[in-house]
Amino acid sequence: PRTVEAMFERLRRLDQNRFRSVVRAHMVELYKNDLLDMLAVGKGAARLEVRRDVRTGETTIDKVEEREVSSAEELLRLLDTGIEHRHVACTQLNADSSRSHLFLTVSVEVTDLEARSVVTGKIRLCDLAGSERAKKSGAAGDAMKEAIEINRALTALGDVIEALSRNP
Repeated sequence: PRTVEAMFERLRRLDQNRFRSVVRAHMVELYKNDLLDMLAVGKGAARLEVRRDVRTGETTIDKVEEREVSSAEELLRLLDTGIEHRHVACTQLNADSSRSHLFLTVSVEVTDLEARSVVTGKIRLCDLAGSERAKKSGAAGDAMKEAIEINRALTALGDVIEALSRNP
């Protein structure tokens, strides 16, 4: 919430006669190996695909529902809406154990009307599911499959972070 509030506070301080800003957000969940749109739940949302533009290096998610928001409160309500649809389960260690990784992407576009220029930026906030030991959590069946995918994704993320730290 502090990040969201600080971002909107900075946008509010801009000279409204000179600058126009647009803030958009989308939220996805990586559940097992599927990327799901948390804002399109109940609309027959299909599995999402991540694409990378070779020319610009921009990473996008095809067909994700992106919503425009005009305040910190509106963005936080959107976050709450997405979290309501997150996959959770009861384990021996946690009554509401998240079974997925959650990603909120906030895109900001500021137009300088005098200079006729546009500056864009993105903030990605991630809530990663914790790793699990099957014996301690009591996971079995579907919960065991979820734990395996959670641990696999965390290992892959660790590998990426390690590779980035070695090759800046």
